[in-house]
Amino acid sequence: MKSCLPLLLLGCASVAQAQEPGYRFDDIAPGSSVLVGSDSGLVLEHVFSKGSWGKNIVTVFEIADGQKSEFARFQFNRAGRLIKAARPDGESLEFRPHGCTNVIGQCSYELVYSDGQRENRVQTMQAKDEGYQITTFAGDGTVISQTYRTDDSHGWPLTSTDTRDGKTVTFTRLESSYQ
Repeated sequence: MKSCLPLLLLGCASVAQAQEPGYRFDDIAPGSSVLVGSDSGLVLEHVFSKGSWGKNIVTVFEIADGQKSEFARFQFNRAGRLIKAARPDGESLEFRPHGCTNVIGQCSYELVYSDGQRENRVQTMQAKDEGYQITTFAGDGTVISQTYRTDDSHGWPLTSTDTRDGKTVTFTRLESSYQ
């Protein structure tokens, strides 16, 4: 779980150049979707919906061998900030007060794992020529580096790269369908 959900967040995190970073939930109708693929062959479809109390939901499905299965579900508050990530097996992460992927400058948050374990993180996000550079310092000393390049007015990255523990994974937007 702890090694998988941060990777999921990479596929879910987004920014938009020349605007406050993050999804444009007001401009994304329920049923809209974005298909991304990783350099390791993982293909994920992100489907947008609305939840109760103004929450925005992104459900991620893995597509493999012609089959589609739920991979994770992300909840965002009204401001578009990530507050929870959950897998179908019940494991989850809560972000308190919220995740910082769409906050320019330095931001801190606490991860609360479904087993009750807690971890504090500090993240710095800087605007770059074609997107953003994010550096996250985890409580265990892990440094996570992410870059996003975007051309999508809805806030979805064209490409995103995640480097941690000497390993790099790159996701590329394959197609998008906005309702």
